[in-house]
Amino acid sequence: MTLDEMDRLVAEKIMGWDLAQKTTYGTDGPIILAFEGRGDPTLFWKPTRDIKQAWEVLESVAEGKQHQVSYDFLYGVNERTGYNVSIDRIWYESFSPTAPLAICIAALKAKGIS
Repeated sequence: MTLDEMDRLVAEKIMGWDLAQKTTYGTDGPIILAFEGRGDPTLFWKPTRDIKQAWEVLESVAEGKQHQVSYDFLYGVNERTGYNVSIDRIWYESFSPTAPLAICIAALKAKGIS
């Protein structure tokens, strides 16, 4: 799944947006616009790459529950590093290279979407 596809999935499944009203088409395909009172509608909705937008996603899915983002190291045979997210004391591992991407992956996992 590309980052743009994940942005669309997050907009639909996590934020509950009707993308038919929030999409325009550019030379590279569909562009999701930031509507719903979230600032200038000409700004692109790219929570997989924008920490401010990703945090909106996390707050939306956490619904007031405790949440945090951490940078973790996993030692052993399959050593990995990256960001992971906790929502209501449940850890969603992604070992993503960026916090925004980890947040989007965790939000989808928390809603049962893989």
